[in-house]
Amino acid sequence: PDTINREMLEVLKKNNVDRISINPQTMNDETLQKVGRKHSVNDIIECFQLARELGFDNINMDLIVGLPDEGEKELAYTLSQIEELQPESLTVHMLAFKRSSKITQNRGLYTTASKEELERMSRMTYDFAKEQQYLPYYLYRQKNISANMENIGYSKEGHESIYNILIMEEAQNILGLGVGASSKYLIGTSVHNPKDLKTYIDSYQTYATKKIETLIESLEIGDTHAN
Repeated sequence: PDTINREMLEVLKKNNVDRISINPQTMNDETLQKVGRKHSVNDIIECFQLARELGFDNINMDLIVGLPDEGEKELAYTLSQIEELQPESLTVHMLAFKRSSKITQNRGLYTTASKEELERMSRMTYDFAKEQQYLPYYLYRQKNISANMENIGYSKEGHESIYNILIMEEAQNILGLGVGASSKYLIGTSVHNPKDLKTYIDSYQTYATKKIETLIESLEIGDTHAN
């Protein structure tokens, strides 16, 4: 939410982008501050309402279950706020301790939920999705995920993301465009664009050429295997 403004949304809409993500992680301000997020709950709601005002009718929201000092009470409140907003899809992540995150670097300062509580909270999200007519359509696990659980993508019927399905199945070349985008090829190669805007502008032609050459290589190898 801290990267969204009216001008950006208008540009996306003008260029026929029809699915966006506005990711709260949690709807509790205290937790957002603890984990180093730069947005507030009010920012989330304002961004969501602005996107609706500009005509976006396919919005995803990501939640993280098991954030520091969050239990069933806090999750219930987050879900009640999501119910009011009614995004078209909802991705439920179980907390994973990523190497560069503030949570991992200061892990000893936080209390996180037990395996049993995580299982109950996972069930809460499943029941919520079912009550709100969200259907599960993809699932995956991450390294260092809490309680060896999984992340689940839900959507309203007809709003499933084809990209999410293909990237999980690893049965399709994925071509990423823009700052920080990653391309992933079936031959096991990835090409990552720079995350810094100036570096990207200065070097995008080099990266574009590399992506095209790798795509051709992947398609040629695929044709060889098919024959």
